[in-house]
Amino acid sequence: MEITFNLPHVTNPDSPSVETVDALRALQTCVAKLKQAYLKSHTGTALPRICVVYRGAGYFTFILPHVFHVNSSPTDNAFALRALLDCLIEINSAYLAHFKTKALYDSGVVYDRTQIWDTIPALYARRYGDCKSLSAALIAQYHQFGIEANPTFRFVKNSRGTSDFHILVQTPDGFEDPSKVLGMGRDENAYFKS
Repeated sequence: MEITFNLPHVTNPDSPSVETVDALRALQTCVAKLKQAYLKSHTGTALPRICVVYRGAGYFTFILPHVFHVNSSPTDNAFALRALLDCLIEINSAYLAHFKTKALYDSGVVYDRTQIWDTIPALYARRYGDCKSLSAALIAQYHQFGIEANPTFRFVKNSRGTSDFHILVQTPDGFEDPSKVLGMGRDENAYFKS
């Protein structure tokens, strides 16, 4: 599986070098976590090629052959998803430390599905995003103001035998669904209801 992050600000010459270094470090840290988790749960097996590759124009692609396919374990999928979400949140937090932006709910961004994992500047430029990008942006903004928030997710098996995930934000006050707030259809995530 390939997961692509859009980090247009990292390759922008106007970005502070410290912010760029922090974003690139977050990508590499995520790869290291994914490799460690694989080795821990697959003792005695060879480590697959888990890496991140720069594709140009601000696009960085994680190569993850061990997750998000029919035969991958739910535990491996869950760990990879959480590591990727934490990475996107960390990159967004580094961005917010150097750039002032509107709050997610005031930005004009709406819900719609994408394959790309957008950082805040990419999300705001695209004007739409789905649960992964919306939740990561909201969590980074909450962290900026000292509000405790974490990604949490639910998943169900789809007709292809892989999992569909829906990402929410968990705060001390409960669960928040920025996708729903920003226009996700009422029936679109009905199968995630308990």
